[in-house]
Amino acid sequence: MEAAANSGGPTVRVVTNLTQAPAAGRALSVATGEGAEGLANAAREGGTTYVANIPKALLDQMKNAGMVEGSTTTMGGVAAQELKFAPQAAEFVVKFFRAIQ
Repeated sequence: MEAAANSGGPTVRVVTNLTQAPAAGRALSVATGEGAEGLANAAREGGTTYVANIPKALLDQMKNAGMVEGSTTTMGGVAAQELKFAPQAAEFVVKFFRAIQ
């Protein structure tokens, strides 16, 4: 996972809205693709929006290892792809997140 996290290459943009910064050891839910920001903001009002560009190679490895689950989620009339990171996966992705709001 460490090698994939540092590999560069194509990335996947993800968005989340949290009351505190993403942290290792905590599960994390993010939205990606068209409608990502709308879904993240519909999930929680008043939090901080965080954005990350996560290497696609890392996401693929995590999915294959069962550390990330994907689904299509609709909330507040907005639909987007949702990715749920298991607590043990967060340590590999938290470094990519930046607050934008």
